[in-house]
Amino acid sequence: MPGLYSIPLAGLKEARYTYEFRIGYDFFEAFEGSEIKRGEFTAVVV
Repeated sequence: MPGLYSIPLAGLKEARYTYEFRIGYDFFEAFEGSEIKRGEFTAVVV
């Protein structure tokens, strides 16, 4: 299921890839009942 924070693994050739995700308020708002209410960070996946 494609989404804002997904990596399309199927079809990737053997190589080094870098994905950068900016995570902010909308991300934390999606988790009802979470103790974390807001934040902002960048996740880099290599």
